[in-house]
Amino acid sequence: MSMAHLSRVERESYTAAFLRVDTDGNGALDLPEFAGLCTGLELKLSRSQVEDIFSQIDKDNNGIITLDEFLAAMPHTVPEETREEANLRRSFNHVDNDGDGFLTASEIRLALKESGRDVTLQYAERMVGKLDKDGDGKVSLEEFVAYSKHKPT
Repeated sequence: MSMAHLSRVERESYTAAFLRVDTDGNGALDLPEFAGLCTGLELKLSRSQVEDIFSQIDKDNNGIITLDEFLAAMPHTVPEETREEANLRRSFNHVDNDGDGFLTASEIRLALKESGRDVTLQYAERMVGKLDKDGDGKVSLEEFVAYSKHKPT
C-alpha cells in the first residue's frame, strides 16, 4: 500500500505514535488504544469524534485498526485545521524546554541554533516581541498558534 499522501516525517510520526499505544503488541489498535493515540498526537477531539474517526478508519469493521488502515486514512480523517493545530502544539512543546507552557527568548534561540540558525539573544528577544501579544515577555501556546496561523506568507 502506497503512503505517498504522507510526508516521511508524518509517516514516521504516525507510525511511532501507533506503536506507542499498541499496548498489547498485536499490531492493531482497539478503540481505547486509538483514543490514547489521538491524545498522544495532541488532537483535541470529543469521545464521539474519536468513535466516528475509528469507524471510518476500520474499513473491514472488525473492531481494530491495523497500521496500514491507520496510515492510509490518517491525514484525510482528521480535519486539516485540527492536524495543523496539533503540529503547532508539538512544535511549541519541543521548543518549551522547561515545560512551563511559555517560550522565552533563550528557548527560541536554542531551537533556532539546533535547526542550524545561530542567532543572537537580541534577535530572539525581537522575535518574542513580535509574538508576545499580552506583553509578559514570553510567548504562550495561544500566541504561538495565532502567529503561526496568520503569519504573512
